[in-house]
Amino acid sequence: MILGICLLENNVSQAELARHLKMDPARLNEIVKYRIDLFTIDKLLEIAKRLDPNIDIRVA
Repeated sequence: MILGICLLENNVSQAELARHLKMDPARLNEIVKYRIDLFTIDKLLEIAKRLDPNIDIRVA
């Protein structure tokens, strides 16, 4: 969801966002298509931090 919003609000392509996140465009596409089951939680958190370095993630 967040990635889709980033793409729409900033008018950037998936390829551009993939470059910014330092990841393969095909892997980014898997997230955009909600295939998050293909990623570890650690990898998803790493990507979230790249999108917003100030993000505060808490696990209860």
